[in-house]
Amino acid sequence: MRWFSAVVAVAALSAALFGILGGAQASPGAAVAKDADGLLPGEVLERAEFALIDARFAPEGTALAEAPDLAMFTANGRWADTALPVPVRYVFATDPKEVSAFGSLLWSLRRWEAVGGQKLRASYAGAFATGPGVTCTDRTRDNVNTVSFTKLDSKLLGTTCVFFANVPGTQTRRILEFDMELTTEATWSASETTAPSAFDLPTVVLHEMGHAIGLGHTAVTGTVMQEALAPGTQFRVPAQDDRDGLISLYGDAAAPTVTPMALPPASFATRRLPALAKE
Repeated sequence: MRWFSAVVAVAALSAALFGILGGAQASPGAAVAKDADGLLPGEVLERAEFALIDARFAPEGTALAEAPDLAMFTANGRWADTALPVPVRYVFATDPKEVSAFGSLLWSLRRWEAVGGQKLRASYAGAFATGPGVTCTDRTRDNVNTVSFTKLDSKLLGTTCVFFANVPGTQTRRILEFDMELTTEATWSASETTAPSAFDLPTVVLHEMGHAIGLGHTAVTGTVMQEALAPGTQFRVPAQDDRDGLISLYGDAAAPTVTPMALPPASFATRRLPALAKE
């Protein structure tokens, strides 16, 4: 399988995250005011897009690391501890006919949480109506983290745009918001096995959620955060490289253990009742 990275950044993203998140430091007990964009003094707003490509369209010559113990993960930023659990909302109104990513979303949140030795937590925060600020095309913030369907370039299976608060001259990058989009143009499957002509929806949602929580692409094969996906394949369990990346961002040996949930029944992968869109 060959892989391709489709990343558009306002400013170049670092390969790893170091330092203390939160920008300028205040004296103990002092309140630090944020501006209208949620930025602390000294921070600037950045926006980046991360896309998962159909492996059949990946360019020739893209190298992959074959060594399973070689750390190749990249970390683009993280949610501040005070922002956890990350609230995520689903846009039912954009579901294509007979398809929904709602069940895959619920499952993927728990799957990342279940990685041991780290404290990332995310929660489903209800349905959300479509509108400005939901899609990556809008390029605007609405302070709501959403998952929706839209028509993407034929090479893309999903894309996630992330807004960061960055301290210039440092590798300190705090996530403020994300919007995930899944293509309406693919043949999707959420079955236990994926047909050779279909793409595994849980794998794609899990990958894009990885971007939403701060992970970048990796060159290690057999991982969730690989840069492309071939039809008929699944990567539903974070590999060691994926886990190492998450722990580099949210590591906490004392964090409670989370049990992964089973993939929801097939009914959760079909378009939901219209009433759900009004939650």
